[in-house]
Amino acid sequence: MVFLSILTCIVLDTTSIEIYCNLCGLVPWWLNVTKMLSIQKNPRGVVFKVLVQPRSSRNMLAGLHDDALKVKLTAPPVNNAANRMGIKFLAKALGVPKSSLEIVSGHTSRNKQVLLHSDRTNISEKEYRRLQQLIIKSLVKLTEIP
Repeated sequence: MVFLSILTCIVLDTTSIEIYCNLCGLVPWWLNVTKMLSIQKNPRGVVFKVLVQPRSSRNMLAGLHDDALKVKLTAPPVNNAANRMGIKFLAKALGVPKSSLEIVSGHTSRNKQVLLHSDRTNISEKEYRRLQQLIIKSLVKLTEIP
């Protein structure tokens, strides 16, 4: 169990988290009780779904939309600008180099699949779990109150 300000985040398994308020026991209006993020093992790393909302007022992680990480970006969806900004923003949010992220599908769609490359050629179960936790930690940062 990870304690964050007034919110508690319980990692139920490697892709499911539960978040609730310590004061009232209720879930914040912007979160569901249990959220699932689709994270799949790939020979080159892990693939996760991203829903991009271009032309937003600011760049930010906006929680989950179904089984995808929702990302709001200021860039327009023109000339690959939103894709480039999305990779740059996700790399910063995950604390990894831009070169370790790659859009594998959805280049011209709001729904994308992003590959987080592993350092190894064929990833082990331990490396798969490490990459999953890296993505989940970016979601937990959403719940921290500055």
